[in-house]
Amino acid sequence: FATADSPDTTIMEQQHGRFQQAIAQIRAMGIKIPSLHLANSAATLGNKELHYDMVRAGLAIYGLYPAAHQRNHLQLRPALQVKARITHIKTISEGTGVSYGHKFIAPREMRIGVVGIGYADGVPRSLSN
Repeated sequence: FATADSPDTTIMEQQHGRFQQAIAQIRAMGIKIPSLHLANSAATLGNKELHYDMVRAGLAIYGLYPAAHQRNHLQLRPALQVKARITHIKTISEGTGVSYGHKFIAPREMRIGVVGIGYADGVPRSLSN
């Protein structure tokens, strides 16, 4: 879902409707669907109708909420933890921007470490610094 983490569910409902139409068309052709999957973490926490046969918990497994407004649904606790090694250490100059969007600007010359982990591993961009 493109907007499952948004309080406005309009787009998600449209996507769900298209999913249901596709399922109906496939079944009308006599094709049996052994299991259905649709919900990411945000949809899993926000709407039981989207669960079907299984869900993709993603961030929720790490105890992270996809969106702040979902904290009221239930209390998450981490079931897993992520560990990563520092892959590179380098010295940067004062004023050097680091990470996507240059979320961190070096206040002085300093040493930084690069950790070998990222979005593909489930680390949200909001944690970058």
